[in-house]
Amino acid sequence: MTDPDRGQTTHDFALGISVFILASVFVLTFVPSVTAPYTEGVSEVEQEHARTVSRVLVGNLSTAESPTTFDDDRTVDFFTTGWGETGLQERFGLRDSTNVNVTLRGLEEDDGVLTSCGGERCAVGPVYRDQSVATTVRLVRYDDQPFRMEVRVW
Repeated sequence: MTDPDRGQTTHDFALGISVFILASVFVLTFVPSVTAPYTEGVSEVEQEHARTVSRVLVGNLSTAESPTTFDDDRTVDFFTTGWGETGLQERFGLRDSTNVNVTLRGLEEDDGVLTSCGGERCAVGPVYRDQSVATTVRLVRYDDQPFRMEVRVW
């Protein structure tokens, strides 16, 4: 038997849970669309540009004996050329509004930019400042040492 002083406990519970579920579904479907423009990722085009630039550089800078060993003279020439504001974009056939950065780093994540490219830093292009970016990393040998070549496109 039920206690006559308890009222409609089962009905109140069912109504409360229904309202809670509807509110939860509304929040989960509406909130991501509100923040979508602020969490925009990297496009497929930028990813393809990064892969293409990386592939072309490895092909152009490597020696005939090994596809992942960079020729010292060609590498120094590439990194010491004054590319200007749109030189890299023209070199790789990209739009002028596309930013490209190519950097040689040590193998460890916290290793800085290599500085043995003719006394200059082994980095070309605009400085990367933690933007949303497409990145391609290749392991290469330069000056008989292993390095990471990072190509960033944004």
